[in-house]
Amino acid sequence: MPFTYSAGGSGYILPAYSAFTTTCSSGTANKTLTFTESCKTSAAPSGSLFRTTNDDDDMINLHVYSGNDTTSWDRLLVFFNDQAVSGFDENDGTKLSNPDLDFYTFSSDDSALAVDQRPFVNGEVIQLGFLTDTLQQFRFKVDEFSIPSGGHVYLHDKLLSTLKELSLGVEYSFEVTQDATTQGNNRFELNIIDTATAVSVLNKSAMHVSMYPNPVSDIVNVSFDAPQNGDAYVSISNAIGQQVITKSYGMMKNGTVKVPVAELPAGVYMVTFRCGGLSYTQRFVKK
Repeated sequence: MPFTYSAGGSGYILPAYSAFTTTCSSGTANKTLTFTESCKTSAAPSGSLFRTTNDDDDMINLHVYSGNDTTSWDRLLVFFNDQAVSGFDENDGTKLSNPDLDFYTFSSDDSALAVDQRPFVNGEVIQLGFLTDTLQQFRFKVDEFSIPSGGHVYLHDKLLSTLKELSLGVEYSFEVTQDATTQGNNRFELNIIDTATAVSVLNKSAMHVSMYPNPVSDIVNVSFDAPQNGDAYVSISNAIGQQVITKSYGMMKNGTVKVPVAELPAGVYMVTFRCGGLSYTQRFVKK
């Protein structure tokens, strides 16, 4: 049942199954917030109650989906505003815990946030948290994206030493396993970088990879060119995140490795190639 609430002379109708948070300021000790039967209403919500985005917002909407379908798990919003602060204040939204998966940022004073408003500062690192009791493939997708001109934002997967530049529609696939390092508060972060720094980062971290054919029946070919020598390693996971193939090819800098998959059942798989601290993941179909 919706209910009404009036504050400062303004009335609001909160729809059923919705929620809100309150933030106490100084001097509010021993205050209470009381809801009574008279708060209930059968009227429909009117006006604009929820935070919306528009073309004037500099912001990133980063959404979590299952790796093999469009199931939505969680999302976070980062708004860039030069008048905001990196610490927690009344413009931020505290992260409320979900039953299966939580995705959030950390403010500079270590508050977990679902809505984070902060200035766009070159060189700043925004720590991300990702906690789940579901072990499987996931993917981040950028559903909305607008940042100041000349800026760049990279998703940094510290576990796999991977940088992914974000833009509208970009996706990043990853796996959560029984290994505790595949989730938590230390795997992912957002790096804010200007144009000059971004070129330097890309030159140092770029690894060119192609995987073919797709769909495949017997052999997956992985052709790659890495910035430096490293242990070439391939892992393949099924649709529920279980590793079904792992194979090391020794120290290499470039070339093509062949991964036999003929014995795998037909279905959708994720293949990850790592070399010299860099990694690349792609989905493929086994016929």
